[in-house]
Amino acid sequence: MGFAHTEASTATATGMGFTGMENNTGNESDDLTVIEQQAFSLAQAGIRLDQARSADSGNQAYLAGALDSNLQVWVGIGTIVSDPESGIAENIKTNILRLRDFIVDTTMKNGTEISESMLNTLININLQISEGLLESAKNE
Repeated sequence: MGFAHTEASTATATGMGFTGMENNTGNESDDLTVIEQQAFSLAQAGIRLDQARSADSGNQAYLAGALDSNLQVWVGIGTIVSDPESGIAENIKTNILRLRDFIVDTTMKNGTEISESMLNTLININLQISEGLLESAKNE
């Protein structure tokens, strides 16, 4: 996707806690680039959303936590791609920011009353973008 790994994007992602991986207990992210960290965070957030969907329908707190984690990951990605030193192509930056805005708007509008189909959409966006980020990192 044309993401460039820069010192500034590393500082932004790790120094400000925007990777969405602050609660990890292992060292999974220690050797990952910023892009790989974001791909990992997106996949984790997607899995958590899926688990929340599969959980007892009465567990609104788990769904709320999963939606909040997903929001945090997307806000972090928006911060990284908005960095002028990120080296990200303008069209990719625009698309990522539009996705971020869609996810923020959808989450804020629906909260835990989110429909099954919209939850599926959020999960699929996370997994597709995660895959694209990993492909991009692999090709650099």
